Amino acid sequence: MQDKDQEILSAQEPVDSQIVSSESDVVDELQAESDLETSDSDTSEDTAGFDPNAFVSGEVGGSSDDDPDDIVEPDPPLPDFTFEQASAAMNISVAKQGWTTPLFVQRKAIPYLLAGQDLITQSRTGSGKTGAFMIPLVEVIEVSHNMPQALILVPTRELALQVAKEAEILGADKGVRSVVVYGGVGYEKQIEGLKTSHLVIGTPGRVIDMLQKGHFNPRSVRDLVLDEADEMLSMGFYPDMARIKGMLPHDRCTYMFSATITENVKHLAREFLRNPKFLSLSQKKRSVDAISHRYVVVDKLAKDKAVLDILEHDHPEMAFIFCNTRRDVAYLSDYLKSWGLSAEPFSGDMSQIAREKVMNRFRTRQTRYLVTTDVAARGIDVTDIPCVIQYEMPMEPDIYVHRAGRTARAGKTGVAWSVVSELEELAVKAIGRRFDLRFEKVPPQKANISADILLERCVAMLERAERDSSRAVRRSAEKLAESLPALVAEEGTRMGLALLLSQLYRQEFYGQKDASLTGQELSAIGVDEDAFAHSAPPRHGGGGGHRPGGRDGGKFRKRR
Repeated sequence: MQDKDQEILSAQEPVDSQIVSSESDVVDELQAESDLETSDSDTSEDTAGFDPNAFVSGEVGGSSDDDPDDIVEPDPPLPDFTFEQASAAMNISVAKQGWTTPLFVQRKAIPYLLAGQDLITQSRTGSGKTGAFMIPLVEVIEVSHNMPQALILVPTRELALQVAKEAEILGADKGVRSVVVYGGVGYEKQIEGLKTSHLVIGTPGRVIDMLQKGHFNPRSVRDLVLDEADEMLSMGFYPDMARIKGMLPHDRCTYMFSATITENVKHLAREFLRNPKFLSLSQKKRSVDAISHRYVVVDKLAKDKAVLDILEHDHPEMAFIFCNTRRDVAYLSDYLKSWGLSAEPFSGDMSQIAREKVMNRFRTRQTRYLVTTDVAARGIDVTDIPCVIQYEMPMEPDIYVHRAGRTARAGKTGVAWSVVSELEELAVKAIGRRFDLRFEKVPPQKANISADILLERCVAMLERAERDSSRAVRRSAEKLAESLPALVAEEGTRMGLALLLSQLYRQEFYGQKDASLTGQELSAIGVDEDAFAHSAPPRHGGGGGHRPGGRDGGKFRKRR
């Protein structure tokens, strides 16, 4: 099951979701100076596409694969972990799996967990980090105590099941029992498992539900693991996580594992961990260490959907979305609004009064996503932007740096996304070489994954509503609950329920008081209401000047 470290590292895409230069960069919050000046060059707003040749000349050396010897670890570091240090039962368990040596993240992280030292570990998915916390947890559990001793919080039910499987493998020979709890299924089996389990693995929503209903005693938990912390935040689980923390012992040990160390993850670490050590398996860099550079390769006609997927998955509080033309600005902002997102266009053909109104709404977060061109964005001074998305690659390499520099200002961290075609991927690689930037290639969001994320969020949202409601409100809801099967069975009422749920979802995750669009509003932005209502998702022109006739005046074309 485990291969050699070098084989695993070489099989992975290079990752530098959050590049750091020393442990103190995270632990002491060393302020990074990444406030880049906007370009003084005259860039035409109506020049679509890009010139790949512009990125070829003058390229300098780029980044190599992660070097296992070039990591960030506590000073002084603890000696590496080996299986010779593990118990006899653990050695039997790993031998059954054919594991001969711990993976790199396990060798580096396990000593701190065994020592009871709070730890932040930055490591990519698939690096073996589950074993990095599961091995030491199994080792320190007292099997004679039939009570939960360790709690592992994960963002999704799929990950919960994966972690539970590894817990079963590693704990079997010692007799460690585990239970997995997540929403969307019945309570009975999970409640029964909590009575005799040493390890509790679950999503925050169902875990807080079990705690509040008294199905297990939080005071017996000695170790808390936050796995995929960045994903849990993006899923909207922070309120539940904060409640869980308040119910756990103050003298517990807490370990955070995350692929990215964003500003929100730092805030979470300050709240949950005590004097943590920091371990990063990402390669150290000397510049732009506050910005994580990512890109996704899609078909030209699927770029708008890719932007929507990024915003749906990450749901940043604010974002700049850059286009090369005013026409694309109009189209993309309309497209995002048609899906209920809070987006507005900002381009040079708007009057000064209109521009000021848009900027005022953006600064006050009434509008969350600003779709703009490079020229229109000049002079905008908004420092707290966690995300920049490039709908199209710029025509000049230097412009990429200026666009990316819109995020991670004033000591903050941020993510710079690029949505590119196969041809434009060459430009991304050339930019990486020219400016010595490290890009992470992210696969396009699959429909089933998007649906799973939506389901996880809705389950958590609905369970939270049930937990937070008063008895009087619940009694009233119980009457309606009896009618739910009939309402779901009818097509018209089923869609009405979905619309109400969608409105609650947008309000919960995007802060929109009224996230629904009426037929008149859809018509106003050029959307064929009948075609839109029956699309999943709509076929769109996505890509502006990429296809002649791809859109008409920045509006959706009526499909045949």
